[in-house]
Amino acid sequence: VTQVVVNTSGTTNTSDLRAAKLYYAGNQGSMSTFKSFKGVGESDPILFGAAITNPNGQLVFNGSQSIEGQSGEYKKYFYLVYDVDCNAIVGNQINGEVESITISSDTYIPFEAVNTSNTIDAQIEYSTIADGLWSNANTWYCGVPPNGPDILPITINHIVSVDDARQCGKINVNYLKSLI
Repeated sequence: VTQVVVNTSGTTNTSDLRAAKLYYAGNQGSMSTFKSFKGVGESDPILFGAAITNPNGQLVFNGSQSIEGQSGEYKKYFYLVYDVDCNAIVGNQINGEVESITISSDTYIPFEAVNTSNTIDAQIEYSTIADGLWSNANTWYCGVPPNGPDILPITINHIVSVDDARQCGKINVNYLKSLI
């Protein structure tokens, strides 16, 4: 695969989107189990092309992804993942539709490009975006350190040092990351 073209059709307001990323996930065929980071014993999903900031309209991802399979093993998966803006309007819809896929020099148009939109919900989960101190806003997605027993779950995707007292619920520390 050398190019995948998608669009933001069905998105209520594209200013709700910070970035769009396309991941190749091989046989990882369930969006409910897809993760854009590595877990214990898992392979890293592969970012296909570069992330597109402030996505709006047609999005073109260029890359090079070899797709191999044995007889009967033809399903391979790509996932379009949006980073939702911290000030996104709760209740708005986000969506992406595939326009075309190019394999070598042949371009294919999917027979069905329509899928269901997803509704933006209020932030109830917190995750890290960089190594740093727990109290540092730059460590956290949306720039707010979690504090309170009702915030579930907190996901540590980096190396985070606790530097003050906080109350929180469940914390997930991902493979090869730490909370110290």
